[in-house]
Parts: sequence; structure tokens; C-alpha cells
Amino acid sequence: MTRFPYNKIERVEIDAGREYIWLLQRDRQIIERYLEVIAEAETVDRQVLDRLTLATRNRSTVPFDFKSEFPGVKHNEFIELKNAAIRVCLRRYRGDEYELTRTVHHRRFVLEGKLLNLRVKGGFVKVKMDRLPKGELVSIRLFEDYVEFNLRREPDLNRIAAIDIGKRHTIAFFEGDTVKEWRSGDIDEMVKSVSMHPDVSVFVGRLLMGPKMDKDMGSQQMQLYYALLRAPVQGVYVVSEWYTSRRCHICGKDGVRGGKVFFCTEHGRMHADLNAAINISKKGREVYG
Repeated sequence: MTRFPYNKIERVEIDAGREYIWLLQRDRQIIERYLEVIAEAETVDRQVLDRLTLATRNRSTVPFDFKSEFPGVKHNEFIELKNAAIRVCLRRYRGDEYELTRTVHHRRFVLEGKLLNLRVKGGFVKVKMDRLPKGELVSIRLFEDYVEFNLRREPDLNRIAAIDIGKRHTIAFFEGDTVKEWRSGDIDEMVKSVSMHPDVSVFVGRLLMGPKMDKDMGSQQMQLYYALLRAPVQGVYVVSEWYTSRRCHICGKDGVRGGKVFFCTEHGRMHADLNAAINISKKGREVYG
């Protein structure tokens, strides 16, 4: 089972000081320079971009010497800003919205109560927060008025919602026998409905690999995953949906699926997507329990 690096995004309002605003402006300038290099080199390959921009002991000269152009910036900061520029390029290609901001790894900041200390060359940039995030810190994204904390949280197995995304219809099973159904692709409506059940742990079924994976459906699954990260839920957890549509959720025996109907020789006919969602819920308990 592949576990994603974080399963919750929490926004925390900040009191941005002069040093922090300067840091954001500097970051944007460097990201824009990376975008210029990417456009000229026609590549988003990370190693190629390093060879073009970052001098090292073994590589004393480079075509675009960022360390000379932006003195006082640490090597690891350049790596984070390069990755941010690559994400911007990919979002532009997909037509998605984007901001020129970077993600900072947890080793590059320190929390002291409600004070966020960002490591920079020569010391720290200090930022006051209005509260503390809840969960294991993985990384943060920097914005002018707030910071997004990417967190890892353990699921609350007492409050579970399991979602199975089909080609035409999507089913959510909330343990306690609440069931909701939407048209697949209506991500906003799914998030709105799930948000009415605050603090649930959401298991999203995804076919993580294999030649039979439907790319469109896989894209919808990941869109829902990233949209739910910011919803008022405990966390979002990806569960392999492998075989969840072929087994009866009651007895675990293989059955036959035809469209929206699943048939089990022991328990008869049932809703195929609901059967899969309940199986995702059970599998999620096994993986994360």
C-alpha cells in the first residue's frame, strides 16, 4: 500500500512582518527566474535544471549562476524554489490556478509555541501565528496572510467515510448506514457534502497501479483527494480499490458485477458501487488500523 506524505492541509493565519514579506518577494523573483530558464531550456527535468543554475565544488561554472545572482540564498532553498517553479509549469499546462509560492520541508522550520521560525542563511525569519496546527508536521506552503501546514494525522476509526468513484457515479458510505451518491466529476458537490460530516476520516479508493487503470477516473480520484485535504475532515487516506468491486462486502466471496448491480451467490443482488465503498471502508481499517 502506498501512503501519501500527508493527509491533511490546515490553514493558519499569521501576522506577517517585514522580513517575511521580503522573503516572499525574493522567493517569487527566484521562481520567475527558474520559469525563464525552464522556457529557454524547454525542460522541467530537475537534474538538468540543477546543472544549468547551481554551481557546486565539482561544477564551478554554470550557464545561469543563481548563487551569484541571488547571494545569501541557501542551496536547499534553491531546490525548494526550483520544485515550486516546476509545479507552476505543470499547472499552467493543465490550465489550473497557481501561485508563486514554495513548499518548505519540516527540517527547514522550527515551531516555538505560536512562533514559526523559517531557516534562512544567517539565521531565522520569525512569523507569529494565531494558533497551532494539529498533527505531525510534514511541510508548509508560504502565503502573504497565512501558512498552509501539510500534516500527517492518524485516522479516527470511529468516524469513517469511504468513497468509491465510478465512471459515471460516485458513492460515499458513512459508517452508520448513511449513503450519498453523486455524478462522477462533480468534485465541488462531493466536497460540500462530505464537509457536512466534520472530523470524519475519509478513505478514497484508488487503483494505484496496473495496465487496466482508467486515467480519467484516476484523475478524478486525485482531484477529490486534494480537494478534501482542505475540507473540515480529520484527514484523507488513499486506499487501494483493487478487488473491492469483485467481492461481497458481507461474506468476502467473489461475485459478478454488471453495471450498477453486484450479484453474490450467498447474498443476492446489491448496489455495486455501494458494495465497493463498504469494501474500501473495511480495507482502510485493515491498512490504517
